[in-house]
Amino acid sequence: MSSDTIAIQRLIQEQIELYKKNYNKKLKVLVMDDDDMCSKLVKHQLDTSFKGLLEVEMCNNYDEFIKSGKIFDIAVIDYFYEDQLSQHDGLSILNKIKSLNPATTVYMMTGHKQINIAIQAIKTGAADYIIKGEVGMHRLNENILELLRRKNTYNKRVSVLSLFRKRMGLFM
Repeated sequence: MSSDTIAIQRLIQEQIELYKKNYNKKLKVLVMDDDDMCSKLVKHQLDTSFKGLLEVEMCNNYDEFIKSGKIFDIAVIDYFYEDQLSQHDGLSILNKIKSLNPATTVYMMTGHKQINIAIQAIKTGAADYIIKGEVGMHRLNENILELLRRKNTYNKRVSVLSLFRKRMGLFM
């Protein structure tokens, strides 16, 4: 294991502990890919990297996602689905996820290196467009680490602000 990997794992652990302390709940994650092996690999990677923080659910297609009726904090979705019976691609799924919960952070993780799809995904609301593979898995981990940092920082700012307001109220 490289020193960079160890350092990132240490940062992830620190942010997990802080998040659990601040929020006392797990983040709900959707992994959506028609390739079952790819879904399992992403789930395994997330479960391993973010031990005890994420509740990961896998769906193979749009209909399965809709039937679940769940709202997710994070979604990792593919762009292309072999079973095109439902006529949904990653962009339409991204739109649906955002319409159900605009606060969901969506990462499009796909094997298609097409800049026009990447641009469209970002414009539609994806937080990142990630190419599948080992480098992509590291990038996904870094993205989720940054998401945790932002949530933990926001919580810290809100706590300081509420403390300030309480103190100001005492002196007024």
